[in-house]
Amino acid sequence: MRILGESWDALKRLAAIDSTLNYLEKAIDEITEELREMGRKVSDLQMRVVRLEAQREADRREREADKRELQAEIARFKAETERFEMRISRQLPPSTDQKPE
Repeated sequence: MRILGESWDALKRLAAIDSTLNYLEKAIDEITEELREMGRKVSDLQMRVVRLEAQREADRREREADKRELQAEIARFKAETERFEMRISRQLPPSTDQKPE
């Protein structure tokens, strides 16, 4: 009878261990799935960062091109203004700074 009782206790302990192992297996499966989902999200974020960095670089190049274009327009305007001032100065009669006495 004693052997039967010990066997019964061992069987109960094995059943408890099996139940615990099943619980742990499910928990590990859930954690594994969560980690996979997090990995997918990290990959999505990495791709988004790459796209944003590429867009930022394209925007920077566009701003630089716009700046160069604006600087060229300003230089053309200054040159045109200087030419206009020279034409006007040629058309004006000579100035007489002397006052008649």
